[in-house]
Amino acid sequence: MGQVTSKDVARLAGVSRTTVSLVLNNNPNARISEETRQNVLKAAAELNYQPNALAQSLKTKRSKIIGLVIPSITNPFFPAIAQGVEDVANEHGYNIFLCNSFRDPEKEKKYINALASKQVDGIIFTSITSSAGYIRELRKQGVAMVAFDRRINDNNVDSVLFDNIRGGEMAVEYLLGEGHKNIAFLSGPINISSRSDRLEGYKNALKKAGIALNSSYVFLDDCVEEEGRDTNYEVEIGYRLTLRLLEKHPEITAIFAVNDMTAIGALKAAKEKKVKVPEDLSLIGFDNVVLADLVDPPLTTIKQPTYKMGRAAAEILISKFKGFNVTGPKHTLLFSPELVVRGSVARIG
Repeated sequence: MGQVTSKDVARLAGVSRTTVSLVLNNNPNARISEETRQNVLKAAAELNYQPNALAQSLKTKRSKIIGLVIPSITNPFFPAIAQGVEDVANEHGYNIFLCNSFRDPEKEKKYINALASKQVDGIIFTSITSSAGYIRELRKQGVAMVAFDRRINDNNVDSVLFDNIRGGEMAVEYLLGEGHKNIAFLSGPINISSRSDRLEGYKNALKKAGIALNSSYVFLDDCVEEEGRDTNYEVEIGYRLTLRLLEKHPEITAIFAVNDMTAIGALKAAKEKKVKVPEDLSLIGFDNVVLADLVDPPLTTIKQPTYKMGRAAAEILISKFKGFNVTGPKHTLLFSPELVVRGSVARIG
């Protein structure tokens, strides 16, 4: 038996193919009786009718697919965002095509260009770089795009961001309030806005407290970024940098890690060197990933509403589809930080 078509549904329901199309597409302007509508739905169900997605996309010029490009699904920060995007997409009848760039700028560019060439309706992405040359070109071609988590150098791209500067300030202010003055900052390369903003927040809090910045307390990893399928880059840099810190600066009493995975790497190094957290060394992270509450001790951190951010990115993108307007007014949503106090910071002095 061949593929069931709308013609088969129309024949079984005793109506025209146009009526079938109006019912199945839930056309709000169609003047169709409830009895006819139910007959069509019953016929479609009996025949297990599946609309031809390709034919529909050619007719509507909509693929009903959204591309989502993230650095790595292995990083616990991104699944919650992806879930938020997917939930909103499903609510509006869209499907998600997920791509992992694995922190490779060339792979990221390749994926985004490929998604655009496949004529997805729009793309949500978090970029590993701030460069936006090819993004700007795609936008000029009418590709709907929303950036999240990190700024890019294109003010005309809709963005869903987090107040990382204020979050960094809150983290250090909390450590200062607990009596810490010798506070280290741990991070990967400052080549993306989220990291550089958190470093700026670290510096701002010290300045407000009248504490001079000690540049030797700022530990930045200079290795090439890569996210393997079985390892987490952020954990590895936290581990490496903390080993260096413990050797060179035993006077440091607290660490502000750029994210929770880096903080978990720092915790691993501290335990290896028999340094007790928080008794000997306090630790605060950023993001509030699920693992932050599961490690020992549970990690004090700055919370990002990742699921809400994912939903917001999808809602902005889909709102552009309703009017088929990808070049209209731009949106920038900025979410606020929240301190989550657990057991990894001790009061001193």
